[in-house]
Formats: sequence, structure tokens, C-alpha cells
Amino acid sequence: MFANVSFTEAQVNDYSIIDAYELLLAQENSNFGWRMLAELELSERQLQGFLRASLDGTPFSRLLPQDFVEKHDSVIEVLRAEQLSEDDHLRLIQLLGDQADILVKHFYPIEDENPQTIDETQPTVLLTSFEGCKGLSAGHVFVVGLNDGVVPKVQDNQVDDIDCCRFIVALTRTRKQCYLLSNRWDYSPVGKKPFERSVFLLLIPKEYIAERGYLASKDIID
Repeated sequence: MFANVSFTEAQVNDYSIIDAYELLLAQENSNFGWRMLAELELSERQLQGFLRASLDGTPFSRLLPQDFVEKHDSVIEVLRAEQLSEDDHLRLIQLLGDQADILVKHFYPIEDENPQTIDETQPTVLLTSFEGCKGLSAGHVFVVGLNDGVVPKVQDNQVDDIDCCRFIVALTRTRKQCYLLSNRWDYSPVGKKPFERSVFLLLIPKEYIAERGYLASKDIID
């Protein structure tokens, strides 16, 4: 592993169970915190019903099933402890299953006995997804996989609006220069048709693009 390279994991939602518990630890009746948990665990039909019922100002936690609230209140009670005991860890596993380890790693991080030293004189690299780059910025941004069928995914000659938004988000992370990368082949070109460049490249005026062509693997210098 390289000390100056990190990555973020893609998520379907813009928030996670960690975000919900952080809100509820700060304010146990946080409507947004309870709504996050409900959206992450309950069905869409149930959630919509609770949202409609909350329009009269009723606290969201009062509308949720009692066993749901009691379970997450128990988790919050455990997370309030400064140190996590073995019994508390087992309790979290009973309540949340595999998600317990996610909370433990976040709220009770273990100090690395052999931390890697980051050379601050060298550039750092963050590998992330389109969703994961929201809110970030960098001097130099590399957007990879710009081939039709990859970015964007094309179905019935139609491009999903969501893919367009993702591409724009990636472009706007750039402070200095953005590099848009496509490739002609996935692996060996034998018996295959070359990839087509992404139609997204047509969205950018030609005067803003410095065409560099394709680089063959034999031309790459170690």
C-alpha cells in the first residue's frame, strides 16, 4: 500500500448509518437522524407513510415502530460509552449484525502501531467513485472509463440523466486541470471491436480540449 494513496467507498445514499448515529448522539430526538435510520432499514412504503404522518409536526421517533426505536436507543446507549467493552461489542452485533463492525471502527478506532508516514512534500492521490467525489476538490482530476457503454451506460440508444449529472460532478471537482481518459480495448484487441469514446466528450467545446491521442502499453515508461 502507498501512504499517499487512499480511496472512498461508493454508497447508494449520500449518508450512512454512521451519520444517523452521530446526529442522534448529539440530539437524541433529531428528526433527520431517525429519518436516516428509517430510510436505511424500512421499506419505501413504510417510510412514505411516516413522512406523511410527520407533516403535522409530530416528532419522527414517535411515529416509528416501538421495537425499531428501542433497538436503536440501545445502540445509542452503547455508543455513549467512552470505551467499548467486550459485552458491549457483542450487544452491538446482536442488534445490528454486520453493521456493528462499521460503527466500532468509526466510534472506537484502533491506533495503528506502525503508521505509515505521509511525505507532505509529495502529491497525494484519492481514488473514488462519481458519488464519492461529491464535496471534494483537487488540483488535478482524472476521470477514467470514458467509453460508451461504460461511462455512460447506454440502453436503447438512451443515456440516463443520472450519468450526465455524475459526469458534471466529476468535472467540477477540478481546480487546475482535468484529464479525461478512455481506452480502445479492455484487454487483448484480438477479435474485438475497439471501444467508442464516450459521448460525454462531445459536451465539452473543442477549444477546451488538448487531444493527446492513445498511448500503447509498449510506450509506457516505468
